[in-house]
Amino acid sequence: MTWTYQVKDKLENNGSYIGGELDRCVSGECYPANILNRGIKGVVRRISKSFAEPIRKEFDAAMNNLFDENLAPFAEKIDYLVQRRIAQTEEVVKDIVIDTVDNFSGLKDEIKSNIDDLLSDVDAGYKENLKITFDEINLARAEAILGLRATIGDIDKSLENRITQISITMMDTLKVAKEISDRFTPEQFRRKLIEPTLDRIDALESKFFQDIDKLIDKIEAIAVGEIEEFKKELEKFRRLLPNPFDDCRRKLDLQWKSGLDLENIDIYRLKECELLSRINEKSSINKILDVYGQLQYNAARMNYVARSAPDFKDIFIRDWLKYGQLYKFWKNWL
Repeated sequence: MTWTYQVKDKLENNGSYIGGELDRCVSGECYPANILNRGIKGVVRRISKSFAEPIRKEFDAAMNNLFDENLAPFAEKIDYLVQRRIAQTEEVVKDIVIDTVDNFSGLKDEIKSNIDDLLSDVDAGYKENLKITFDEINLARAEAILGLRATIGDIDKSLENRITQISITMMDTLKVAKEISDRFTPEQFRRKLIEPTLDRIDALESKFFQDIDKLIDKIEAIAVGEIEEFKKELEKFRRLLPNPFDDCRRKLDLQWKSGLDLENIDIYRLKECELLSRINEKSSINKILDVYGQLQYNAARMNYVARSAPDFKDIFIRDWLKYGQLYKFWKNWL
């Protein structure tokens, strides 16, 4: 893709060397949220080196836990959704990439006021170092957004907002890390740094699931006729009698319920259990793909059916993501 070379010099003039990844992004082979995480990890490693040994050890353990338990899984969910929305043609991507690169400084400036607010109460002796840290995270944020646009050939404000919010959250987290290090006592990083950050990341993930809810029907291209057929499938379970010998019913504590007593969520879980029981460690990859593909599709259809039951929608959105990621994992083994 010769046109991507046109933008690499402009990116380097803005301090970014993501230009080498643009070809992969345009081909749908890059992972924008991982680009952000990679940049943040580099900043965290540099900050860690500035701490004394006892502080560094606890800080590293706390940050590793944050990445392993929250940031990395969240990034995988975002990148999975991005992969499901790869642009159909290179021409769709070209103009938006060139425009984004031409306005790369403006993209970084979008959160200048957020950075200024975070720095407003920082001691003068540390402010410049912290600003450098924030600028590095902001650069990773802009690169992730560029990678996102290069992959899907569009500006998706909801996904871009999640990338931005993660970036600002981590800036605030690292600001607090410095404050804790100045008055360090054991366990402070976990209680005052990681636990509040986990709550904020969880809240962002909940908003992300709301974003997905608006996209599932479009991605899966579910037709009204298919939903009606699916409803008929659900109704077939209404005719079932209690069955204490059925493994899935026992597992779900539904063995004594008749079909008329089953809720839609009960039927959904029974269908899920039955499908999962078809595969084991000896199953072929194609068989595994069939099961995970069907499970993801069932979750999408249930999400559609559950429009009048918002309390259950989160369950089906999470399942749609989970089984989609599992399908993608096993697909890579073919």
